[in-house]
Amino acid sequence: MTTTKNITVRKARDEDYEAVLGINRNFLLGTDYINFSYHELINDPDFTYYVCEVDGEMAAFEGVALIDDNNTLMTRSARVKDAFQGKGLLNLVRKQIYEDFKDVPGEKRIRTCCSNSVRLVNSARFRSLNKTIDIRMFSMFQPVKEIKLPEYHDDSSQDARELVVDDLAIIFQNKELANYVFPEGLLVTCTWFYDLLISNIRHIKKHLTYISISASLYDSVKKMVSTSNFEESLGNLQTEGNIDSQQGLLAINSYYVTPTLILFTFDIYGTTSQGNEEEELQRIIFQGLQYAKRVLEIEQF
Repeated sequence: MTTTKNITVRKARDEDYEAVLGINRNFLLGTDYINFSYHELINDPDFTYYVCEVDGEMAAFEGVALIDDNNTLMTRSARVKDAFQGKGLLNLVRKQIYEDFKDVPGEKRIRTCCSNSVRLVNSARFRSLNKTIDIRMFSMFQPVKEIKLPEYHDDSSQDARELVVDDLAIIFQNKELANYVFPEGLLVTCTWFYDLLISNIRHIKKHLTYISISASLYDSVKKMVSTSNFEESLGNLQTEGNIDSQQGLLAINSYYVTPTLILFTFDIYGTTSQGNEEEELQRIIFQGLQYAKRVLEIEQF
């Protein structure tokens, strides 16, 4: 814990719930996941959450998870009350984060995701001190009660497949395949940016991740490893080669649930073959829609 004059930075507690919600209760039209997942998040052993109080008033909140083989402190859920914007409170939280994690081996770079509604994003100083990894579009659509799938009749042998999340290890371990699917060296799901490391797979699973993959790319991945002897085969993977063709798409689907909303994210990687762009995109998007429809049924929306 850090106390400077009238400012205190400390770890969040269960009893801080109402005060934390009061920072920005109407964020995302009241469907902010913090409203419904606060207690689960602050008690998750993979996360550490902090609050910042000014004269006893709850002013800021932010969490952090250690990922990328302990080299990245991935921050999330940053909130600053309007009256305290521009006071440097998150900088104080970050100082406490570095202090708490300084004895853990690793590089300890900070990685975060900011929407364009965050004032800090437009700060020239902030931009000069930080490297932009990626810029992404986030769209809010009118709510729907039902996903109606389009009529889709085609050769099922070419349909997109499901790739279980654990099989990302196959891609991560093969440099040629990893460079093709993730040329920036990052996997993105639910606004989290992960290096291509096997240790990250357990974190990726927490985003309720579903992976759809083109049939041709799926066959290439599955030929590389015998599913009956996965661990031994994985250890013998070559770092390059073993890929029949570098063609096809891979989509990362994830979601989170509130009592009134399910938010889906959909990220597509890879390239389509020339002349078949529309058809291949339709296949991978159709697979994602099927998944979303199942989620709505399971969650009873």
